[in-house]
Amino acid sequence: MITTLYGIVAANLFLKPLAMKLERRHQQQLAVYQMLSEGLLMVQERAHPSMILDSLEAFGGQAPDILSNNNATLANAA
Repeated sequence: MITTLYGIVAANLFLKPLAMKLERRHQQQLAVYQMLSEGLLMVQERAHPSMILDSLEAFGGQAPDILSNNNATLANAA
């Protein structure tokens, strides 16, 4: 009975918030990858730079923050 209580407490206090954080981070990474792939496709199609900029700005202002965090993580790993 006490083991069940420990399991419930661990799941609700530690594991569920951790899973939500990982899911949010995964969704942010997917958005960045989608933005990068769209930008690269537009460069390959030789679209006008202002069109590329407008298209990438449509993704929102969070992408540069995510990219800078990924670059900092990569710099620390090297």
